[in-house]
This record gives sequence, C-alpha cells and structure tokens, in this order.
Amino acid sequence: MKYIFILNAHGSYNILNEYERIRTICDSMLLDYKIEVNDTVSTDKILEKYRGNHDVIYAVGGGGMINRVVNGIVGTNNYFAYIPKGTGNDFDRTIKKLDLENVIKGIDLVKINDRYFINVACFGIDAKIANDDRFIRNKMIPASMRYNASVISNFLTYKPVRFEIETSGYKSKRNFTTVVAANGMYYGGGYMVSPFSKLDNGMISLYMVDDVPRLKMAKLILEMKDGKHICYPEVHMINTNKVTIRANQLVEANIDGEKLCSDVFEIEMAKEKVKLYNDRILRKILSN
Repeated sequence: MKYIFILNAHGSYNILNEYERIRTICDSMLLDYKIEVNDTVSTDKILEKYRGNHDVIYAVGGGGMINRVVNGIVGTNNYFAYIPKGTGNDFDRTIKKLDLENVIKGIDLVKINDRYFINVACFGIDAKIANDDRFIRNKMIPASMRYNASVISNFLTYKPVRFEIETSGYKSKRNFTTVVAANGMYYGGGYMVSPFSKLDNGMISLYMVDDVPRLKMAKLILEMKDGKHICYPEVHMINTNKVTIRANQLVEANIDGEKLCSDVFEIEMAKEKVKLYNDRILRKILSN
C-alpha cells in the first residue's frame, strides 16, 4: 500500500512549503509515498494513474479538493484520506464531531446529476455565498474571515429563488431563501447546518428555509453556528434518500466547495461508498 498526496496548486497554502513538509515527514517515517501537484495536470488525470491500485489517496486542501479526489476514486479499491488545508475544513469538523478518527470505514456518497459529493450541497443564498470568488478565494482576506465577508455582501443583495422540491411524501413549489442537502454536519467554515447527519446512515438530510425577511435571515445564520436554526418554524427538515430540485432559471449550486450550474438537480444516495482511511496519529502529524 502506497500513500499518494495530491496537492492543490491553487489552494490557500504555500505549495512549496507543504510539499517539503510532507516529504520530510514521510521520509522520517519510512513511508512508501508519492507527492503529486495538480499544476499542469488535472486532479482527475493524476488519479487515473492509480485506479487499479490499493493506495491511500490524500486530498491536501479544502472541500473542493476533497470533492475532486472523491469523484476520482469512486469505484476503485483505493482508500480516501485528507489533510485539512482549506478555508473552512468542514468535512474535518464532522469527522471529529462524530469521533470517526483512527478508523477505516465506508462513508456514504450522494450523487447530484453526474457528480458525487461527500459533505454538503447547497442552493439559494448559501450557494451564492460559497461561490463568490471575490471573497472565498481572496488571499488578501484571512481565511477565517472569507465566508463571513461573503455572507455580509450577499446578504444585502440576494433575492430568493423559486424552487420546486419533490421527494417521497413531500412536494412544494415556492420561494426559498436557501435549500441544503446534507451528508455531513458543517459548511461555511463551521456553520452546523445539519446537526443529526452521520455520514453512514444512508440518508440525505434536506433543509429548506422559507423566504424570510432579512433580519430574520440574519438571526437564522447566527443561530446556525450551534445548530439552533432547526428550532425555527421557517426551517423545514426531511430525511430522504432521493430528491429532485427544479428552478425556473439556471441557478448555481455549491457541492463541497465546487460550483455546479443547472435548472434541475437530481439528488440521491449513491450505491457506491468511499473507504475512509483516517489514521489519527498520522493525520495529526501531517496536519500540523
């Protein structure tokens, strides 16, 4: 078994420092490893080289990097691992909250149209916030403040979208401020959008927030830090394994930090899983 580290050339960390740090640690531990960088070759192309192997593939970065690695190893015998080096590191928050460290475990995947996600897909104002590169990828703003800066900007200008949402036993067509399909618990750099998600229970937690006044929306966002938003009557939650979301126009979604545009989103719990390789000691050493 070999350890493959894929570094994000466009990430928020210093690529040369991270390369050298991982190399030094792996050499000192006598690991069989390879470090790849997606600067001239895409992550998908890198992963193609390892499709027939039984390797541990480390996504070094944030949600977007995790998403690309997960999509690249679906259907292989490789293990999925990660080093949290992103802006929000929300998948890592869920792993720690659920105490899934030091395990090899099958993790649920959710399919959205022709892609997979492992953490959260969001629509409406949440997607606008997460996709706003003026803030989210702005290296002039401290990483811990980027999401909050995007919240403030988009909060002042956002208009609700009319969505048609259909799942087993539920159908609604009206304006929503936001819609979230969650496999994990956190998004946006520590907002606990889905307190009851488990990553391995075979269910999607669907959250829908009504078209509410801006002041109420601001309060809901603040309450989401601790998962208290679920107590509001304007927030509706359904557990399902399949849902269709339609819009009357082309809209943006955000899936694990990646942008996806469509007017129809077919979302369902995937038959495939990924094997999470989460060596607590090794990940702690590599994450420092």
